[in-house]
Amino acid sequence: MAICYASDTDLGAAMVSSGWARAFLSYSLRYASEEQAARKARRGLWDGDFDDPWAFREDGVQDDLIAIVWRWLMENWRWLLEQVFRTGA
Repeated sequence: MAICYASDTDLGAAMVSSGWARAFLSYSLRYASEEQAARKARRGLWDGDFDDPWAFREDGVQDDLIAIVWRWLMENWRWLLEQVFRTGA
């Protein structure tokens, strides 16, 4: 884990405080108070329902999505290459 700053702003704290990121409490309590405040104020994600990223990955949904994208790429790779390397002529 890393702490990223923009000038004097801790970006993790800013994202968790605004409700657009979760504190990863199993690794650190660093942003626990920010998450609690965002949850209480129903900011960002806390204004509705959502799945925690770690629960999403555990459910295998991510694997299903990867399989779908991979299958599409295998079926459409020629078309995709044509689009990427189109010369415009």
